[in-house]
Amino acid sequence: MNISIRTATSEDAIAIGELSREFSDYLRSLGDTETEWISSEVYLRDGFGPNPAFLGLVAEREGKIIGYLLYHQGYDTDYLTRILYIIDLYVQAPWRRHGIGCKLIEEAAVICRRIGGSQLF
Repeated sequence: MNISIRTATSEDAIAIGELSREFSDYLRSLGDTETEWISSEVYLRDGFGPNPAFLGLVAEREGKIIGYLLYHQGYDTDYLTRILYIIDLYVQAPWRRHGIGCKLIEEAAVICRRIGGSQLF
């Protein structure tokens, strides 16, 4: 299976909005009553511009986005190190158990090391 992981862009807003809604529906099916989702408008508003609140990665198969991971940076004063916080991770049901979530996390770990971080949450 040919899966590529890449940096999410503003052009991915509609796909990420749709996947985020699927994620929200999935969490509701598990009993979460306070689930919201990141619409394409919110994704564009908060994920881009001069001071983005988060950044992201997408997993693609044959040009279709089938998963995403959103993250932001932080700092740990106890360990004096940068941190990368994963705030959202979702892979569509048909593509689960193929290692796609692991690939997204592995790429987030690469980014964490690149920014000088040593902790991934």
